[in-house]
Amino acid sequence: MEAAVTDTPLTLVEALSGALVRFALPGGEAQFHYGADGRARAVLADGRERRGTWAPIAGERDCYEVRWRDAGSPSRTRLERDGRGLVGVDAGSGEARGRVVAIEPGKAVV
Repeated sequence: MEAAVTDTPLTLVEALSGALVRFALPGGEAQFHYGADGRARAVLADGRERRGTWAPIAGERDCYEVRWRDAGSPSRTRLERDGRGLVGVDAGSGEARGRVVAIEPGKAVV
């Protein structure tokens, strides 16, 4: 039996599920893992680690929210395409946070 094939492409946020995403941030490159189980883990450029949960923001295309254990409020990010690739921006202010260097499906933070 063949698997069902769809012509509907994944949204950018759907592509993050279960993937390692490397972002170029002002302080250097950081790795973020967005688990298919809703858990999130990050290793920042300075070696600090963060853990929390993540989920797409309902009704907002290419937006997701991370609730880091050590943060008071959730981090809401929108992925936008520009002429050079993908940029993560603050979903509220529109301020750029960092550029996506790579999305690696099935990989975890190292």
